[in-house]
Amino acid sequence: MTGNMVCITCRKSIGKNGYKIQCAGECGGWAHLACTSIKKEEIIQKKKLKWICPECEERDTASPGETSEEEEIPMKKMSSKIKKKDLHRAVYSQRKKCSSS
Repeated sequence: MTGNMVCITCRKSIGKNGYKIQCAGECGGWAHLACTSIKKEEIIQKKKLKWICPECEERDTASPGETSEEEEIPMKKMSSKIKKKDLHRAVYSQRKKCSSS
């Protein structure tokens, strides 16, 4: 299975016995550990280490609307909730002032 794989960084064949890591990005490709900034010790210590190849990382930052949409939606909802909350508070304060005079 891994004998036919090609490193997405250097484009050379990945051997069966070498240390390698799979991209957690869109491509899902594999890379030699030596072709990344990750050390062998990190792989040994952390079983669930996420690595994103430079191409997927670039794609991720190049199109922020597509990748950060999930993050933006809650922020928009939160800010609209805050505005509504502040609006209700202001209306309540006005009613309180009007009823006391």
